[in-house]
Amino acid sequence: MGNRKKSDPKFIIDGIFAVEKGQLKGWFPSDKLQGLRWMYEDAKLSQVTTQSATVNFAYPKHRYKVVQSESQSQMDVEASVTGNVLEFLAKNRLKNKVEGEMNKQIEEEIRSTFAETLKKGVDIYNLKNRLYRKQDKN
Repeated sequence: MGNRKKSDPKFIIDGIFAVEKGQLKGWFPSDKLQGLRWMYEDAKLSQVTTQSATVNFAYPKHRYKVVQSESQSQMDVEASVTGNVLEFLAKNRLKNKVEGEMNKQIEEEIRSTFAETLKKGVDIYNLKNRLYRKQDKN
């Protein structure tokens, strides 16, 4: 009993298969889905590193707003998250600079995930359904 090592199995998800109405739409590796962590409210902890700092973020929240013009509708998504700086990587420790870098990184992840999945006809954030429901209420 003394030196027996217990097995420590890990279950790692390295991507997703997107299915719509029973049809396979495509495979997306996890490195192309970084934006999902900002759109999933049950996400517990995410770490982002930029040139200035490493920050832990938790419990993202988001709101959707329909913006209509005469010819089309679009969805604005506002994501917010709180975080704690783990480490400053640059001598210049300006709060505004770190916040700006983090905002840019998070926005890029959300946009690139959407664009990557849209190439295969997948609405990964379910925006089309949200847009339909918002318009239906009006």
